[in-house]
Amino acid sequence: SMLVCTPCSGLSTPGTGAESCLCIPGSFRAENMTSCTMCPPDSTSLLGSDHCNCTAGNQWNGTYCNPCKKGTVSSAGAWECQVCPEHTTAHESRTFCDCGSENEKWVWDEEGVGLCQTIKDTSFFGNINSLVQSALLGVISLASLFQIIVLLNKVKKKVTNATKGVMGAVTSVGAMVDAQVGKVKDTIEANVIAETGEQSSGKETEMQQKV
Repeated sequence: SMLVCTPCSGLSTPGTGAESCLCIPGSFRAENMTSCTMCPPDSTSLLGSDHCNCTAGNQWNGTYCNPCKKGTVSSAGAWECQVCPEHTTAHESRTFCDCGSENEKWVWDEEGVGLCQTIKDTSFFGNINSLVQSALLGVISLASLFQIIVLLNKVKKKVTNATKGVMGAVTSVGAMVDAQVGKVKDTIEANVIAETGEQSSGKETEMQQKV
């Protein structure tokens, strides 16, 4: 049987391989729709899209774009609005939250989630300030290192003095022990000599009596 080509109608155009019809850019067809429909004003879509991308400050509800409610914001193409974090307020355009600080700004990431980020000062004076802060941190680190070295030297001196004191005490005790041992040794030697002398004297007396 022969294949019969069916022309795409309305806001559709042949897709890759001409096997299906796709919605043209600026239109969409959701799953529950039978034909392509133009996107609402101030919204866009890609070829073959099933939804439309709303402008920032709005959210897509499946059919059209709804403005973000008070206190919420959105980036372009958002499916829902985001509540501003604590300590921030939604701008009247509903496109970003006011971070309330000159050093912070609101940014949107690739997934459409917003947050406040610190602004890096890239000006000449900002760079000088960064260098000064780095230098101060370096000075503080060197000062801390010097204090540690001084403290270690003090501890070393105390340990050395304590060691000397212990060695001195040990030496004194050793001298006392040696002195006592010497005295005992002298006493023993004196006693031995005395006993030896008495025994010799007694033997001489016996020999004289026998004679």
